[in-house]
Amino acid sequence: MKKRTLHLGGVIKDNLISSIGNGRENTTLALQLSDIFAWDIDFATDLRNGDAFKIVVEGMYLNGEFKKFGNILSAEFVNNGEAYRAYRFGHGGNIDYYDDEGKSLRRTFLKAPLSFRRVSSGFSINRFHPVLKIYRPITGSTMQPL
Repeated sequence: MKKRTLHLGGVIKDNLISSIGNGRENTTLALQLSDIFAWDIDFATDLRNGDAFKIVVEGMYLNGEFKKFGNILSAEFVNNGEAYRAYRFGHGGNIDYYDDEGKSLRRTFLKAPLSFRRVSSGFSINRFHPVLKIYRPITGSTMQPL
């Protein structure tokens, strides 16, 4: 697999995932970006239409065809007029993201301490209930923290 450095950017319209684009790889990239800035931005409540992002990321290609995104090398997110920047840096086997002044973006407290990403049950009219041991419809999804 060959690595290429990609430059992506966009403006928020509704939410981060739909603004980056559809597909599993774009969703994964959006989640990586939100993880990087999780100590400064609550992506569930702080986003505004018109916020913007720029990402420098590794693109993984096989036989000239894009397969997946690799590491985010640097990123900028403008939220409500304030710019946040992150740079990937590794030393002695430790890799993390740092700001313009070389300070780690990781802090003691997250802006949004719970991450609700895993959907434990999808929509189905014929789902086997694991506790009741019967088939019954499920009309919504249950979100569980990671």
